[in-house]
Amino acid sequence: CNTILKAFRECGYTVKMSVVNSCHHGVPQYRERLFFVGFLDSHVADKFVWPLNDCDADGNEITITVRSILEPKDSAAVQAATLLPTQYKRVQ
Repeated sequence: CNTILKAFRECGYTVKMSVVNSCHHGVPQYRERLFFVGFLDSHVADKFVWPLNDCDADGNEITITVRSILEPKDSAAVQAATLLPTQYKRVQ
């Protein structure tokens, strides 16, 4: 990481870096990646803002999963696969 930052700075770039998780940006996978963004103009770098995480109305981060896309909570498949409490007791 320090080697990359040093190389950017030696080329005259102002560098911003951040760990971004794809599941907070509409991708149904948990993948943390380190991103570097370089700017030749430091004034532009000062104005740069990393994208915000997707949040619900209460400010809680939304984590998107493959299941939430393929089987929304209100889908017939999820409702059919959901056991009633009496059914759940029988299979325990």
